[in-house]
Amino acid sequence: MLKLRGMRGPAIGRRRFLRGAGVCLALPWLEALSVRPVRGQTTSPLRFLPIYFPNGAAADFWSPSGTGSGDGWKLSPILQPFAPLKEKMIVLSNLENYSSMQEDEGVEPSHARCSGAFLTCADSDTIRRELDADAANGVSIDQALAQALPRETAFESLQLGLSTVESFCDGRHCSLSQSVSWKSPTEPLYKEVNPQAVFDALVGNLSGGSSSGDSVSDEAERRRALDQSVLDAVLDNATRTRARLGADDRQRLDQFLGSVREVEKQVAPMGQVLSNAACDPGSRPSMSASYGLANNQDGYDRAEHARLMNRLVVLALQCDATRIVSYMLDDARSDFVYDHLENRKFSADGSEPGNGQVGGYHGLQHAGDSNNGYATINWWLSQQTTELCQMLDAIDEGGNSLLDNSVVLYGSGMHGSNHRPTALPIALIGGGAGRLRTDQHIEFDAAPGRPLRDLYLTLANEVFGAELDSFGQSVTGANHSLMTEILG
Repeated sequence: MLKLRGMRGPAIGRRRFLRGAGVCLALPWLEALSVRPVRGQTTSPLRFLPIYFPNGAAADFWSPSGTGSGDGWKLSPILQPFAPLKEKMIVLSNLENYSSMQEDEGVEPSHARCSGAFLTCADSDTIRRELDADAANGVSIDQALAQALPRETAFESLQLGLSTVESFCDGRHCSLSQSVSWKSPTEPLYKEVNPQAVFDALVGNLSGGSSSGDSVSDEAERRRALDQSVLDAVLDNATRTRARLGADDRQRLDQFLGSVREVEKQVAPMGQVLSNAACDPGSRPSMSASYGLANNQDGYDRAEHARLMNRLVVLALQCDATRIVSYMLDDARSDFVYDHLENRKFSADGSEPGNGQVGGYHGLQHAGDSNNGYATINWWLSQQTTELCQMLDAIDEGGNSLLDNSVVLYGSGMHGSNHRPTALPIALIGGGAGRLRTDQHIEFDAAPGRPLRDLYLTLANEVFGAELDSFGQSVTGANHSLMTEILG
């Protein structure tokens, strides 16, 4: 069983957990547990959720029309699923990451190096040569935050994602294609793709006792063998806790426990499918290895997999098991066949249902930026991300939603069919606890473009208070200037 990183945590107050035999379930935000804020602070923690999608975006249908805020801009066809959340979005055009790797715009092999640089803004090729190591990269922004900020959760961070049956590593170590989080220059953090493993870890005994992933798994297997729920183990504790809460908190607790039970019932079938596939994404795969399943192979369903992982991301953040989750929607050079989707027909104004099943992702990328199949996959990934963000937005944390207290970064490491790390498709969703000025489309100068590392440094320092001196690499000598345009 994969051991998720960050299992050992600091001593955390007992009132923040529901405990039972083999279960330690972190409570969601409750008014009774919040600390009266000092001026300028929120009562709820800030969360960071970078969401990566591969192969860029069909560029003809990604960019919003108009710039500025409010009615001055309109969502693009690919971003149309975000319409319910437009007021909580920032779309950033003409961000570039090529200056982290070389002075011209050509980066080869593009999929491996661009995905490797997505959260690190570093040239993995240069670091690999310097360290004489196959797996090498810079430290990613999610891990820079995890290391700079006070540790107050059971998991320092989580790395989650979807599995892929066709995933070529593009001539570099697979760590660059199958992970976006790097704890150190030689320590990639691979994503966990099995929902059952994630659920078991989230509700396992993470505070006190053994922190072994195997012991958590053993307890979970015993529960399932006896047809027991995790809620059975914490029922007495939950009943006593509920009796001490006010009406609003009781409602929050009831909704949370209901969500836990619903997710618990849903993850078991998918967990069994992935376990039967004998996939272990926590291991370091060989250059030729692929893992995961094709749609309809042994009962695998990509849409169901995405839905379950979304629920688990929400659960992890809601119960404050961690405040940092990196989420890969697919591997960097994925040619997964998205045949559970029907093509949509795209135009400059939007899209509508079309006909015919969608094919392999990477092949469709090469078919061009106006390709309907390529854009349909992008549209579906936007839809999955919207649904995740809407679940976060439905969770009340004392006047603000969990999404209001988060920064969701949605984007890819390359532009589109040209495979270049320029004019990157990047959007922010969430308010950063009021620190971000949302409902706007910002279009930076196309040449040379605004470095992606500027965005990460601004988020780290101005939103999360990390006080980093700099972030990423630059071969052009550009300053790491702050992006005041995004700040509220």
